[in-house]
Amino acid sequence: ALPISPTRAAEVTACVSEAVGRFGDAVKVASGRHCYENFVYNDTTRAVLDLSALNQAGYDRERQLFFVEGGCENWTAYRTLLNGYGKTLPAGSCYSVGAGGHITGGGYGLLSRLHGLTVDHLEAVDIVLWNSQQGEARLHHVSAQSLDGDERDLFWALRGAGAGNFGVITRYYFASLPDAPAHATLWTLAWNWQDMALPQFCNLLQEYGELMLSLPDHCFTLLKLCHSANQQLGL
Repeated sequence: ALPISPTRAAEVTACVSEAVGRFGDAVKVASGRHCYENFVYNDTTRAVLDLSALNQAGYDRERQLFFVEGGCENWTAYRTLLNGYGKTLPAGSCYSVGAGGHITGGGYGLLSRLHGLTVDHLEAVDIVLWNSQQGEARLHHVSAQSLDGDERDLFWALRGAGAGNFGVITRYYFASLPDAPAHATLWTLAWNWQDMALPQFCNLLQEYGELMLSLPDHCFTLLKLCHSANQQLGL
């Protein structure tokens, strides 16, 4: 597949026009490359639009909104929002996940029981759309306040319809974000698979389910049922 790598947001429109003009719908978009479903790199792909150079986060003073660019990784977004503004996203814990696909997929993480999905906080996006009638790509700023009804519908769809694959989002905007936690406390438990008989395993699952019903919203837990080759399962 041909790599196409814009180095700034202003180049994305021209890149999309070039790629779609040459390859049609065989163009895929990559942000952090954490897709296990083979949606990007497969036999149908002729070109990959790589957004990894669009890796900034911060505060847009003109729009008065926080922003995260489509190629920004979780680590960069978290550090920038924390150190610069005392804010955070309720997104995932894997540091190198690209925000682009993660946010349109919902953005679920350790703070989501307390603050919901990342996409719940989304205020607006800058998105490059392909205009088939005119044969060119165009940049749109869409939100729930857009004057155009189609743009309002598009923004609604971007917040939960099929992982938001309707265009190339260059920047995500947030009007407000959760305050970053002052600290975190971590407990880790592990059991050896070889010591885990079936009745014990069933009891563990039952107790874990009961725990979830009473767990405070500010707590998050993962029961990691790893393969027996890992030798252990953990909480």
